[in-house]
Amino acid sequence: MNCSGGVCSPTAKKAILNVNDIVRMLSSGDLTVKDGNGARGISVVSNLSWAKSGKLTLQASDAVAVKALVRVEGTSGLTIEGQAQNGALECSEAGKIQFWDLNSVFTINNVVFKLVSDIHALASGIASNPHGSFALSKNYDASVDGTYSGSPIRTDFGGKFEGACNAIYNLKIIDPKDEAYLKDALFAKTGKAAVLSNIVLIHEFVQGGTNGFLGGLVANNLGTIVRPKIAGTVTGPELAPFIGGIAGANYGTIIDGSFRGAVRASEYTGGIAGINYGSGKIIGAHVSGTVAMINPGNGFGLQDGLGGLVGLNAGIVANSSSASVVESALPNTFIGGLVGINTGLVSKSSATGNVRLKPAHGAVGGAVGANLGGVISSTASGTVTSFASTETGGLVGENYGTIERSSASGAVNGGHGGSAGGLVGDDGEIYPGVLIDSHASGPVTASQAVIGGLAGAMWGVVQNCSATGTVKAGDDHSYVGGLIGYATSSESTTTITQSYSSGAISAGANTTVGGLVGYDAGDNNLTITDSYTLSNISVGANVTVGGFYGLSDTNTLRTYSAGSLTSGTGGTVGGFAGVLLTGYSTQANDYWDTTTSGLTHGVGGGDVDGITGVTDSQLKSGLPAGFDAKVWAQSATINNGYPYLIANPPPN
Repeated sequence: MNCSGGVCSPTAKKAILNVNDIVRMLSSGDLTVKDGNGARGISVVSNLSWAKSGKLTLQASDAVAVKALVRVEGTSGLTIEGQAQNGALECSEAGKIQFWDLNSVFTINNVVFKLVSDIHALASGIASNPHGSFALSKNYDASVDGTYSGSPIRTDFGGKFEGACNAIYNLKIIDPKDEAYLKDALFAKTGKAAVLSNIVLIHEFVQGGTNGFLGGLVANNLGTIVRPKIAGTVTGPELAPFIGGIAGANYGTIIDGSFRGAVRASEYTGGIAGINYGSGKIIGAHVSGTVAMINPGNGFGLQDGLGGLVGLNAGIVANSSSASVVESALPNTFIGGLVGINTGLVSKSSATGNVRLKPAHGAVGGAVGANLGGVISSTASGTVTSFASTETGGLVGENYGTIERSSASGAVNGGHGGSAGGLVGDDGEIYPGVLIDSHASGPVTASQAVIGGLAGAMWGVVQNCSATGTVKAGDDHSYVGGLIGYATSSESTTTITQSYSSGAISAGANTTVGGLVGYDAGDNNLTITDSYTLSNISVGANVTVGGFYGLSDTNTLRTYSAGSLTSGTGGTVGGFAGVLLTGYSTQANDYWDTTTSGLTHGVGGGDVDGITGVTDSQLKSGLPAGFDAKVWAQSATINNGYPYLIANPPPN
């Protein structure tokens, strides 16, 4: 660093300025520290305090990152200037800025903040100046305030509040009222111009009133919240519609927010926000702990949403994650590791916590309960569990929208009845869903249900997808497939293309099982092209089973099956299909492996034109007739020598 005339500038990309030198220079006057010369941004990594009257200015082309304690002990000041998109000041866990004297001057990007030391002073200042700029001067223990009966800051706030990464401890709010549109949180409402930055709440407890909005930080947010850190419990009573760990309802933007603790309620509930409206954006959020929907005692759900991040999302959730356990004690609810009900966009986000719907009926997904929007480049890895008559998916429970470039790896434990899939439980029964470039690798288990390695039931489009996890079904009346359990067409044509399955399948007696699809009921409106299965199949007695599909009236073109097939007595068994309704469908360039299946007949009822048996060595010696070399490839070191899809290769 080169310091001259009260200004210090870097001479190298990783320049270091000792805090003792800073204190020494401040003792004789004001000091400005700049970045530049290859150095971008300023980081404070050691504790810094001074009592002299010199003012310190930190001037960065990006952000000023405070990773240690910065303490202004005298009446001087601190100025921070930065051009980072999400605010000039950011802090690590140990970083914070404190002022001993409330008359000190604290400025960020030309905004002068009035220093306050407690909640009462903040509430009073905002009541007098709702559009003013305020900053917390130090940590504050709110236990001395007792229990608030509503939001401490009830004035609609349209200004700026800078927490400076100081913590408010032990804030307690218990609202006993039963009134419409109650707003219970530290801030009741923030307007569009409001900016809340670097606020930390620890050991917070908020219990809201009935029929209102409830949040850890803001009940109803229309502004911008940057890097809030909330730890505590937020719990709502019966019929509190929107409950979130940070915001009850979000119309604005929440950036890099985190919540750690428990959120419990009986309607739209999320670890970050109960509802994220169409204008709302939640970017870079993280949640850990428990998000739960509790039974209020009336015994039924209201088809509300429960999510690790958001209960109902109509806006954007991006670059976010949840490690929370998400569970519901109410039937007829939609719950997901990230979002309960999604009509907006979930992008580049992940859920790692377990998700469970205890009673019957509803939809449960590792990331999203019910999707009517888009889920893009997102993942789920937690265990997903449901009970009877529920749509259960490793990523999404019910999908009526688009899922693209996403995956699920957690175990799926479906209940009795309903549908269960490694990625999606039910894909598009009401509105045809779309699955593109998406994959499932977790095991799927259910009984008397529609069960698939990728999707339990499918009504829309599956393109460039795969399922590699095991699929296990109990006895009686299950449709089971390595990729899809039950595929059918709606008003539009349904297609499965360039997709495959490789996970082992086991099922009990009296089921319908296929290596790729259990039951195709397409009525000539469903087409499967350029797809294959390597799934080994083991089933009980009286089963309709085929190496590719169990029962079908579907068009198939350029497909093959190469798994083993073991069945009990009394069933209908075919190397390619158990039962094929040829009057409704067309087959061309379809193959089954006679060696691995041990079967010389392609269909349980006899041979069918367009379906050809080949030996294992024949299948591995070159692409079968009719297979396009622009779509298919083959190598002795890939896919165990079997043909594979160029656009959808198997994992290494």
